[in-house]
Amino acid sequence: MILIAIVLAGWLLVALSGSLSFDDAYMFYRYAINLRKGLGLSWNPDGVPTYGLTSQLWVFVVLPFTWLPLHAGAALQIASWVTGTVGLALLGFTAVRHAKPSPQSTIVAACAVLALALNPAFAFHLTTGMDTLLSFLANVVLMLVLLEYLVCPSTRRAFTIGLAAFAAVLARPDNVLCALGVPFLVWLLNNKEERRRDVIGLVGLPVLLTAADLTICRWYFGTPLPLGFYAKSVNGYVGFQSEENPFRYMLAAAPCWLPFLALLIAGAARGQGRLLVACLLPIAATLLYLCTVRQVMGFVGRYYIPFLPYLVLPAVLSAATVLVRDGPEGRFRFVKALLVLLSVHMGVSIAWVRLEPAYLEFTRPHPVPVRSPAITSSASLPLVPWFEAIARLAEDVVTNLPAGASLAASEVGYLGAVAPNTVLIDLVGLNDTRISRNGFSLDDLLARAPDLIWLPHLHYTGLRAQILAEPRFHDRYQVIVGALNYGLALRRDSPHRKRIHDDVAGLWMKLYPAHRLEDYVVWDESVKQQQPGYGP
Repeated sequence: MILIAIVLAGWLLVALSGSLSFDDAYMFYRYAINLRKGLGLSWNPDGVPTYGLTSQLWVFVVLPFTWLPLHAGAALQIASWVTGTVGLALLGFTAVRHAKPSPQSTIVAACAVLALALNPAFAFHLTTGMDTLLSFLANVVLMLVLLEYLVCPSTRRAFTIGLAAFAAVLARPDNVLCALGVPFLVWLLNNKEERRRDVIGLVGLPVLLTAADLTICRWYFGTPLPLGFYAKSVNGYVGFQSEENPFRYMLAAAPCWLPFLALLIAGAARGQGRLLVACLLPIAATLLYLCTVRQVMGFVGRYYIPFLPYLVLPAVLSAATVLVRDGPEGRFRFVKALLVLLSVHMGVSIAWVRLEPAYLEFTRPHPVPVRSPAITSSASLPLVPWFEAIARLAEDVVTNLPAGASLAASEVGYLGAVAPNTVLIDLVGLNDTRISRNGFSLDDLLARAPDLIWLPHLHYTGLRAQILAEPRFHDRYQVIVGALNYGLALRRDSPHRKRIHDDVAGLWMKLYPAHRLEDYVVWDESVKQQQPGYGP
């Protein structure tokens, strides 16, 4: 246990020695700050409820950490580390509690927790500041109460499972298949005849609570589902060129799963077969579903890590019996199975490197041609690393925006966290109800008239094409091509224009000292009055 504590503390210290670059995590921090201010679950300081939360629970976990005298990134890292540590501790407790009592069972459970704690893929998610390990914890809790039910079935425990299942769905909606499927299959394969009424608590209760939650969200947010569900289905994602894909991330998460698959292959103990079936079938269904999901920022398999408890606990409970019973022979089978799985994983990973371009060619939409505005310079600006560009814009420009100024961008997490009082329009609709439900509209953007626009990421070719091809946009905004990789646009008639321009010019000198800013400003003949200092 001391070794596990040392390992976990080491991961936290390593994370805190750097900066958190998981941009989506900062979105939760902004929501938590607005909640703390009494603005409810809103994205902007106007207090309008916004369903940009992929996890309804995570913002409430983050909330107390916003009172700590820490930078937003450190607060988020500590929040997810604490959550993950509790999840691992509860995982170990559940394994020890439900394995056959013996010193060997305790050792097997401790080794399982240590295997996850040492795994770089799992450790990555310990400090991302995301809801990943809250979802993991919720699934551990569900498995704990489910195993308690198997030991001594009762209606009260069935309803407890129903509450835990609903909590897992609130932690992350993609838990729903396992949260409902695993308890139902456990009931179906075990005490179906004797305890028919229990299915009301096991399945009926979470279904009823989920339906109520959808109704409440529809009333409060104006939409029953998170905005990402809608945003990724409309024209903001036309021509989206990201190479992220479920198979790449599934392979990234696989090292966390392989030791426990090896335990199952080494030999399932009698009495565990029904539990294995009840867990593995919903996992398989969930993995198939995830293959259809656009896994934006799914780094290191974050969509797959939360489902580990449904494999780890059956595997450990089985191993606690089989490996102890069979002694060295059982351990040899485990090592052999693990080596085979590692070899298969390595082979598949190598093959996927070659197959991925063909897969992307088949599945990725064709890019939308994007207008290349005319500028004086023919030289491309050097690229700034993705998160560095976000941080530099935030610290040199956005945090200096005057009261009442507004900003539009596609990378909005960190920008929103460090400038919670700034109106921030999420161009891809993940935190904007109008854009997510109706699709991006240039008319709407021009009507909202943000003072500064950081043009969308280059992956959003459809969105960039709509904006840059419209003469009215160039009439109202002066575009600096390539600034911070995607380009900046300053509203010509903004009352804050001079101050914003001065900050942008100062940042430009830091990032591009060998290039003149004026040479990268679009010169549009339709604009009759150019501002001083711009244009060729």
